[in-house]
Formats: sequence, C-alpha cells, structure tokens
Amino acid sequence: MKVRFKFAKYGPIRFVGHLDLMRYFEKVTRRANIDVAMTEGFSPHQILSFANPLSLGITSDAEYVDFELKSLDLLSYEKEIPEEEKIKTFPEGAFVKIDEECSEELKPLWNVLKAMDDQSGIGFRMLSARVLHEWQKGEKKETAMSLVRGADYYIQYMKPEKLKEGEDFFGDDFWNQESYIVTREKKGERISNGHGGFKKSKVTIADVDIKPLVKDFSHEKADFLPEGTDIEKLHTSDFYDKASMHMYVRLSTGSIDNLKPEVLMQSICKFRNVEYLRSDFRIHRIEQYGQNEEGGYVALCDMNK
Repeated sequence: MKVRFKFAKYGPIRFVGHLDLMRYFEKVTRRANIDVAMTEGFSPHQILSFANPLSLGITSDAEYVDFELKSLDLLSYEKEIPEEEKIKTFPEGAFVKIDEECSEELKPLWNVLKAMDDQSGIGFRMLSARVLHEWQKGEKKETAMSLVRGADYYIQYMKPEKLKEGEDFFGDDFWNQESYIVTREKKGERISNGHGGFKKSKVTIADVDIKPLVKDFSHEKADFLPEGTDIEKLHTSDFYDKASMHMYVRLSTGSIDNLKPEVLMQSICKFRNVEYLRSDFRIHRIEQYGQNEEGGYVALCDMNK
C-alpha cells in the first residue's frame, strides 16, 4: 500500500540538502522497523518519492514523502510476524495526525507514524499520514511530485535599513505593476558540430515576466494559514510576524510551472534597486497544493492519490 507522510523541517536542518534527506528517511524507516517495500534487482532500495524539493535554507511545515509499504506492521527481530497475519490492506483515504487521538481501527497507521516520529532527529517532526489510492493495472500512476501545482510561503525581509526612508520592501507599488521582471540566464543547448560531436550554443540572457506564476499575495497570515491553525503549536511559531517587513505569497510550483521564492525576491530587489543577498531573507513554506477537477487548490495531505 502507498502512504503519504507529512513532516516539518526547521532549525539547522534547513541546511540539509534533498539527497541527504532521502538517505535520512531510509535510515529512519530502518530504525523504526517499518515494513517498507523494496525495488527488485541487484541493488534494491526503498520505494519512496518526495513532493517538490525544498531549496537549501528554507524551513517548512508542509513537506511530503510517499512510501510504498508491504504492511502496517512494525517488524521485530525478536518475533517474526507470519505473512498471513500482516496488515497488508487498509481503507483508502484513512488519515491520522501525530498530535490527535484516533480510533482503534486507525491505530496501526498511527503507530507507524509515531514510530517514525520517535526516530526523527532534531529539526524534523512527522505530522500526519494518509493511505493513498491503490493504482490498478492500466491506470496512470501519479506521484506527489507530479501532483504539486502550488505552494504557500511566508517571507521576511531582514534588512530594511538598505531601503529608502519610509519605503516598504513588500509595498503595493511593486504588486500593482503590470509585470514582475527578473533577468534569467538560459544555458546553452547541445548542438551538432557536423563532425559527429557536439558543442554548446552561447548562454543567452533575457528578462522574464514572472507575474503569471504569482497566484496570490497578502500581508495577513489569516489569508494563508489553514483554517483552525494554532500558530503556537507550529515548530516555527517564533517565525511568524516578527519582522518589520513580511509577506505571504502563493506561487506556481511543480513540474508544469515552477517559481522559486528566491526568484521573486530577486525581482523585488531589482525594482527597489537594492542588491539581492539570500541571507537578507527568511523563507518558510506553509503548504503544498495539488488541484481538483474544478482547478481549486487542495493540500496534498487531503488528496487520496
């Protein structure tokens, strides 16, 4: 069965890269004795996939990893569980949260989530788990990565002294523009040299309008934090609204259209005529979304596929 886990990433762990994160989860599941499915072949590895990878230095309350599990049993070296007694099927859409009580029927799923949380290090926190749709033969399989269409971010600008007196880095004069321009480099493409080899074409530099990829923005957290969110329970609660200049934005994210928050900050810096330095910003991801049939945004933890 396929299970989607939601986790938070905060503190110094924001400097752990995506490849190290994959190795980290492989070790967590082994320590937690999770019955993870493995690929077949000479060098088997765990079957897992992540949603949109987080850029280095960004914290998050909404990271997702999908695991293929052979069962919801916690393995033990002391007592082997017979195959016929293993929990190999579970109701599609079953959902549990780490900090909420669940029914006895959902306990096996919660136990797996709790075991992974207990083995997680400082800077990681497992939040929820959902059993996903079991793909049938002939159906098009979708991964968390392919489902992502948008993400919410909270961004702080930490150097207001670089601006002109009375100027707001996230002021409406930027957002009211007809276009948000950023200068991008397009890497050279491989082209034939006519002698059986290849050469690269020249790198081109062009101004790109990223406004169509900015889906929403607000100065108020109430417009972006999920309804009922208790900020005091978030591991990044000290992060919200503590800077003099901050912004909430929803950006296109995923394999079709993708805009990193750092690129948007570069555009604003260009508009404000200040140098862009990544260290001048604190960026936090609030949620990642897929889309339903009507085109509305749905959090990945609420999707069964």
